[in-house]
Parts: sequence; C-alpha cells; structure tokens
Amino acid sequence: MQSLTRRQALKTLGLGAAGLLLGQKAFGQAAAQAPPAGPFRLAPLPYANNALEPHIDARTMEIHHDRHHLAYVNNLNTAIAGNAALSAMTIDQIVRGINTVVPAAIRTAVTNNGGGHWNHTFFWSSMGPNAGGNPQGPLAEVINSTFTSVAQFKAAFKTACLGRFGSGWGWLVKNAAGRLEIVSTANQECP
Repeated sequence: MQSLTRRQALKTLGLGAAGLLLGQKAFGQAAAQAPPAGPFRLAPLPYANNALEPHIDARTMEIHHDRHHLAYVNNLNTAIAGNAALSAMTIDQIVRGINTVVPAAIRTAVTNNGGGHWNHTFFWSSMGPNAGGNPQGPLAEVINSTFTSVAQFKAAFKTACLGRFGSGWGWLVKNAAGRLEIVSTANQECP
C-alpha cells in the first residue's frame, strides 16, 4: 500500500469532509435555513414515526417524510415563486392541470416537485398503524370482479411496480370508463 504525503492526506480528508457536508445538506442535516416562502407546507404524518414498525422503522419514516418529502414541498414553492395564479391553486388543481395551467418554463420542476408532494401526501394517508390485510366490502367486490381475486390483483400490481424501470409509482385507479386499472407512472408523475 502506498503511503500518502501530508498534502495528499489533507486533500483527501478535505474532499471527504466536503462530500459529507454536501450529503448532509441534501438530507436536511446542514444548518437550518428558512424554507422558501410559498403556499405549500408539509403536513405532519397522521401517525407517529414509529407507528408502522416493524414494517417501516421510525428512522426511515423520519428521513422519508421530514426530509425527502419536505424537499419536494420547498422545491415546489421555489418553482412557483412569483406566479400568483399557481400560488392560489391547491396541489390537486396544479397536478390535474399540469399541461394547461403550468407554464412550460417551469413545468418540469412543478411536475417533479408538485408530483412528489402530491404522491407522498397520498402515500402517507394510504398507510396506518391499524391498516393492512385484504380489502373488504365494495372494494373487495370490484377487485374480485376486475382481477378475479385479491391474490391475482396483488400479483398484477407487483408486476406493474417491478416492471417500472428506474423511479416511479404503481397505482390502482378508476379509469375514465369507471373500471379499476393498474398503472405505473415514471418518477413523480401522477395518474
């Protein structure tokens, strides 16, 4: 193994420290700074960070909600800064009208960050400490009539999710014809 000179060692340590600081800043661990002004805020989780253990641990929830999701909210506020029309809309209105109400110059940023905010908000509300198990009632009936069984639905849903190359989401949606359908969207797009 080759030994390092003092200069090489200091340079390596300096680069490592810079990388660590940049990594911490990306995950919100740097010195706290005021979030950008804007209409969108990160709602608290509807349950404690540890409420989904052992399936999802508290640290993962804290990082994913309090840092990752917060970054989408802050970046969305930055993207729409100065646009009074978008600032007056709900996130649902923006996402539904992404191709008609959002100017082309900021559409990608709003799709990525607005979609990330909407998708994650929906994600958090879809889980709960006393949730889980197979669907029951009318939802189970329509899943069974559409996919033959809940087991067939789960297999099809898993296939759609695992078939998404790179980043994305899997969704069970009611299509324009009123039928259930499994779809996958790329990155932070919404169905």
